[in-house]
Amino acid sequence: MSMYDSQTALIANYINPIIGDMEVQDITTRVVDKYIQTLQKTPSVSRKNRKARTEFVTNSTIEKIIKLLRCAFKQAVRWELIEKNPFDNVVLPKTEYKKRDIWDAETIRLALDQCTDSKLYIAMNLAFACSLRMGEILGLTWKNVHIEDENIATDNAYIYIEAELARASKQAIETLGEKDIYHIFTPLMPNTSTRIILKKPKTDSSIRKVWLPKTVAY
Repeated sequence: MSMYDSQTALIANYINPIIGDMEVQDITTRVVDKYIQTLQKTPSVSRKNRKARTEFVTNSTIEKIIKLLRCAFKQAVRWELIEKNPFDNVVLPKTEYKKRDIWDAETIRLALDQCTDSKLYIAMNLAFACSLRMGEILGLTWKNVHIEDENIATDNAYIYIEAELARASKQAIETLGEKDIYHIFTPLMPNTSTRIILKKPKTDSSIRKVWLPKTVAY
């Protein structure tokens, strides 16, 4: 769902306004090069409830746009609309990935000591000790939590991840259907364009059993 929303946003904001009116057969490698140069000078578009972080389209966003178009034009080649994919072998602007700060044990301990909300405290422990993502933590239900005394005593306490909480647009839900959605929560404001949903994880490998250390199980 989130992938659908992000891809449609790229199409609406950065593809259709610039090359959306061109014929598929007119898109050449040279056109693609000029398109990338144009994107680098294109102002970033703010998404709903999210202000643009940079003045112009970032190199990482350009990379996502080209990846999306490469996939689309691959299909055009398959349908014999064009002979070759103009987005193959594209020279992309260099993307500098910012290194994430990693908390050490002392920082984690300090954060837990400062936490006064019991539910948040549990969520933080699950994130730190079990490497769970926020959506996985929020998607937990009691049927998937196995922390009975005998489980803890035998070091068999665990949680089973089979769902995650996410936000999706109404358009994505209507377009993709509700096949992998377990529940759609009623919004506090009915006129909003998005919904909170409980859904199946993106990949089968994300469905897993996570063992809990006693410090978390208690």
